[in-house]
Amino acid sequence: MDEKLTEEQNHVLQWLINKRNQNELEIEFTFLWFEESYDIIGYTGKKEEKPSLSKITLDALIAENYLQCEINYNTSNFGSTYESTRICILKPKAFHGKIKNNKLDNISKVHKPIQQILILYLMYLTAGILFLGSVLDTISSTLSLISKDISFWGTIVLIVLWLTISLFLKLHPLTWIINDNKTKLKGLNPKINFAILGIIIMLWLPRINDLKPILNWDFIKDKFSNNSIEPENSKTHSSLIIFRNMELPYLREVPILDKTLFIKYSYNDLVIGGKNIQKIQYAAHKENSKDIDVYIFNYPKRISMSIHDLPFVEIKYKDKIYSLEIIKMESSFLATLEPISDLTMDLEDIL
Repeated sequence: MDEKLTEEQNHVLQWLINKRNQNELEIEFTFLWFEESYDIIGYTGKKEEKPSLSKITLDALIAENYLQCEINYNTSNFGSTYESTRICILKPKAFHGKIKNNKLDNISKVHKPIQQILILYLMYLTAGILFLGSVLDTISSTLSLISKDISFWGTIVLIVLWLTISLFLKLHPLTWIINDNKTKLKGLNPKINFAILGIIIMLWLPRINDLKPILNWDFIKDKFSNNSIEPENSKTHSSLIIFRNMELPYLREVPILDKTLFIKYSYNDLVIGGKNIQKIQYAAHKENSKDIDVYIFNYPKRISMSIHDLPFVEIKYKDKIYSLEIIKMESSFLATLEPISDLTMDLEDIL
């Protein structure tokens, strides 16, 4: 006897179990409701033995995981909706783990094929990526919108929330109704986990270029192709390359000064590098003279800053000083590199 059920509900449950064990009740049976009575399709015993029961009694058996039912509704001539039938099976809990017929176990525990699971998870992973991409696309270009800070802190926030919710559900399961059955949520659905993973992948797509130090891509590139160009409107100044209002090519290295240095418009960043990069001193600020975040990378050594901040950079190289200014055009960036006589900022070394 289940203490959570009333005496009447326990009586109905025991009657269903007994009739099933006596083979007088089919594995799948249907309650058919009339105005003041009911019938059971699939019951072959004596009709006078049927217990009196209500929909509330069946709801209680479903809530305690003894029954699994599919409820069907009809619409009356007056437009109101009413329950017409319930197609039910007794769940394993009703038999305390001893199932009368193996067919019941097959009905209660139908496993999805592996290909269906993989396809579903792939769809949810793709949905997470497309969802974030569509939202960002309505605001601006995805690559220009997601800065390094957004990638880093967005990932941290998502992971912390992910772990917090998972831990909370594990310690304090939530009551949930699934397919008319009451259950306990003890963790996030794998579909939600894959959607979160898709969002994290999208956050880090603009950071692919930061993997160059690990892959040593510059070395590979130099071996198989020449990806650097000389600016068309450059001019020689004491054998050094300088230029004014040159449109920066995308993902191409532009040699500057004595060709041992280069600048590059790389995704969201302005990159300054080259084999003599550690011989320069530099200082930089945004177009509005506010501080700008400058990142120093190794292997190969280079410095990087957001090109969308329109950086103004002062460089000291071989006892001479130069300014590098970035100007935003409608769909590109212009760069001006020229010698200057005086510094306006305190320079720093590249360690």
